[in-house]
Amino acid sequence: MTIVTGAATIMLGLAAALCLVRLYRGPSSLDRILAIDVLLVILIAGIALESVENDHATNLPLLMILAMVNFVGGVAITRLLSRDTDDTPTESDGAAS
Repeated sequence: MTIVTGAATIMLGLAAALCLVRLYRGPSSLDRILAIDVLLVILIAGIALESVENDHATNLPLLMILAMVNFVGGVAITRLLSRDTDDTPTESDGAAS
């Protein structure tokens, strides 16, 4: 079991490093928001991996709270960004003529 958890830990670390690169280099705010969401999912997976490795379930409430915060935060930021882009008129609206 330690080989599997070690391999999973290495993969989670590599995924987190790639997300941090996208967070730093992301050309748009949507890329950065997505990187933060994925980093939180990687954190949840890491905590779940630690729970499996030590054979206890005391972190389940923490995992549920983190998942809810991730979902609500992602939806809130997406609604905020979509509200900003809906206010600008486009050529198809007929306002540009």
